[in-house]
Amino acid sequence: LHCKLTKRRPCRHMSFLEKRSERESIFNDFVDEDRLRQQKRRDEEASTVVKAEKEFTDMLKEDKTLTTRSHWKKVKDDFKDDDRYHVVDGSDRREELFKIYRQRLVDEKEALDRVEREREERVAASIKERTRQVELARNEQLREVEIGRSNHIKEGAEQAMKALLADLVRDGEMDWGSATSVLKRDHRWNNLDALTRERKEKIFDDHCSDLRTRKRAFFTRLLNDIPGLTLATSWKEV
Repeated sequence: LHCKLTKRRPCRHMSFLEKRSERESIFNDFVDEDRLRQQKRRDEEASTVVKAEKEFTDMLKEDKTLTTRSHWKKVKDDFKDDDRYHVVDGSDRREELFKIYRQRLVDEKEALDRVEREREERVAASIKERTRQVELARNEQLREVEIGRSNHIKEGAEQAMKALLADLVRDGEMDWGSATSVLKRDHRWNNLDALTRERKEKIFDDHCSDLRTRKRAFFTRLLNDIPGLTLATSWKEV
């Protein structure tokens, strides 16, 4: 309440209020009450508008034929028999509320599409990871099988090499070069391709070392069998 006070003669109705401060206090109370009444009226009007627009939006929600592609001009006649259509004043505001609701449908659809894409991506990632794990396991199994097969072949080749040496190399002092010229003439040499040159030579060296060890052991037993052999016996006497 805006009051413009002009200077004039005192009103006779105010004569019973002797104090100026009392008159001013009553005036201020009146202004405050009027302001509250106006605010209450505005709040009630706003509440009525909010309620009306909610009822209008509820009416739109109940129509399951509305989609993100619907247009107000084509669908508004379908609602005119509903009382909730008329609680909103003005065709422009009805169309605005319709567009707000349609945008909500768009947002909900995009959210659902996003959730579905994320679910499909998780499923695809899970399948891809499972496929990778299966492939790793299969490759590991194949590698182990190949290692086992290779080791089996090598073990067989080593046994064949030892048998070949046992048959053809009986001199522990023979060198590797001389031995290979003898070994290569045997057809069994061709079955040793699984062994490297270094491995073949190592098996040969072990074979010759074993021959020398057995030779010394045999000679030691032979000496032990000689009667009367003492530390004073000379080599010539033996």
